[in-house]
Amino acid sequence: EKMQRDLLRLFQAVDAQGDKLGEFAHKLKDLKNEIEKAKEEIHEHKKELLSAEDDLEQNEKVKKLIQKEEEARFEEKKEEYLESVLDDVRRDVEKQRKKLKREFVDKYESEKQKIETDLLLQQRTLMDEIGHLEEDRAAHREELGDLRAQEGAAEREFVDAEVRREGLEEELEELRAGHAGLEAGLGRQAGERRRRAAELRDQIEEKKDLLEKLQDPGISLEELEEGGYISLPSSGKSPGPGGRASKAKEEGTGMEGVHKRMNGGGATMNGHHHLAEGKGGEEGKEEKEDRKEKTNGVGPPALLLGGEGLAHDEDYEMFKIMMKAFEKEQEQTKGRYEDLQRQLAQNIEKLMELQIENQKLEKEMDDIICWEPDIT
Repeated sequence: EKMQRDLLRLFQAVDAQGDKLGEFAHKLKDLKNEIEKAKEEIHEHKKELLSAEDDLEQNEKVKKLIQKEEEARFEEKKEEYLESVLDDVRRDVEKQRKKLKREFVDKYESEKQKIETDLLLQQRTLMDEIGHLEEDRAAHREELGDLRAQEGAAEREFVDAEVRREGLEEELEELRAGHAGLEAGLGRQAGERRRRAAELRDQIEEKKDLLEKLQDPGISLEELEEGGYISLPSSGKSPGPGGRASKAKEEGTGMEGVHKRMNGGGATMNGHHHLAEGKGGEEGKEEKEDRKEKTNGVGPPALLLGGEGLAHDEDYEMFKIMMKAFEKEQEQTKGRYEDLQRQLAQNIEKLMELQIENQKLEKEMDDIICWEPDIT
């Protein structure tokens, strides 16, 4: 632009000098016209001089005409001088024009070479940036693939946790049902204990009464037999309360009989099997092993005392501890399920951000690839 402005000023100066040359040309033309007029006047004066040679006044006129002719000659010389000056000016202008043209061409070539060099450097820089963007894009794609893999793993873990949660809920229902069965069995055992305690108290009272009768020397064996306390071999009477106690002991109606009946029925706790069903021994142990396989060893014991029955409160306390542990594990599973949901949401959000960033990188790369420098 500076060179164009300088060249414009030079052209304006040349045009101004051309205008001056035009003015000089007009002046020269006017001078030529005046010279032609003067020549005509000289010819006329010559005719007058020829016609009036003797006249002094005519001589003066001839002198004047001669003087005018000399002036005309001077003007012709002046015209020639101006023509030479104009030629010199034209030659100077032509020299300056050629010089400016050479300077302009040299400067234009140097600027063009510099611009081409800058464009090559910019192109190399852009190619390097495109390479870095390609690497970033590949890295983002790998990260996107990792995130998708993590998302798939999280979804699978989420599904596994959901399945396990459903299984734990089913096991919890089974444990609650078993708990209700245990409570019912404990209630029946407590009633059996109270009934047997009443029987034992009655037997103890009978034995105390019999002991008092036996220690009384005033009571004979016949009176004792008549009272039903003893049974003599010779008599066919039914035994008394003491005899009933002995018979009950032999048949298992005493304390040993109670334990014998209790040992006959065990306590299993496997969902829908209850204490009242009386399963025990080897069958209870098999159910215990099945229960361990279903719960992976987690939860309350599947068999409480095997064939011995639930005869102590320690087992019920152990069952409550196992129930608490199971509920705690269920809470942990629920927390893990919620953590998986949050992690899945975070992974989805991060995946969306990476997709947006990948789109931006692709657009920026397309813009760089489609960019063309304007060298005009």
